[in-house]
Amino acid sequence: MTIGFSAALIILGAAAYFATGMRSFTALIPSFAGALLLVCGLVALKPSLRMPAMHGAVLIAIIGFAGSVPGVINLIKLTTQGTQQLSQEQRLAMDVKDDQVLLAGGKKIRPVASQVQAGMAVLLLPYIGLCVKSFIDARRARRLTPN
Repeated sequence: MTIGFSAALIILGAAAYFATGMRSFTALIPSFAGALLLVCGLVALKPSLRMPAMHGAVLIAIIGFAGSVPGVINLIKLTTQGTQQLSQEQRLAMDVKDDQVLLAGGKKIRPVASQVQAGMAVLLLPYIGLCVKSFIDARRARRLTPN
């Protein structure tokens, strides 16, 4: 499961990087998180290291999810508030970059970055839930197993 989610994150980051014209390494953040999860998933293949590796993986996922929440919020604002239409002179005067839009509320955001962060959140939240369920199931199984 961890290896599958890591592959999805790596693909998301690579796609974002190429979709943005390879201008920003920050588009690769999902790939970096995916690579860390991949390492944890591979380490977890050894039964004696499974528990610490999976706890490390869920920690990485929680940090990644927390870091992607602002993108989800920006995407919601983009959907609900809309953007201001600006002339090129206004964009220059307000220092709105080519990859940014100005929300109706006056905040500058990068829509593609917000979409990628939201995608990362959508991948990581169910992964965290599945990890927690797995931890609970493993604890229950240990209780039921006689020593």
